[in-house]
Amino acid sequence: TPSAKDFPYTLEVLKTGTIVDTIDLGGRELFMIGKMADKCDYTLEHPSISRQHVAIQFKADGVAYIYDLSTHGTRVNKRQLRSRVYA
Repeated sequence: TPSAKDFPYTLEVLKTGTIVDTIDLGGRELFMIGKMADKCDYTLEHPSISRQHVAIQFKADGVAYIYDLSTHGTRVNKRQLRSRVYA
């Protein structure tokens, strides 16, 4: 597990260009985003969000990977991720 002290990651949730939430990801190995509250750490209700939309995984050395599990695709910093491939 990456150290929260050494790798203080946060995730900013945006809506129409405004930060509406900031999530502390420090010290986690995996963080799931999607519609299913029982499977995901953070839930979003929108027609374009899948039940399990995206996984963010952290290696012990602090390297972060994003894995798109969605039907409709995922964008990071306006860049489309390839589906089912670690980025």
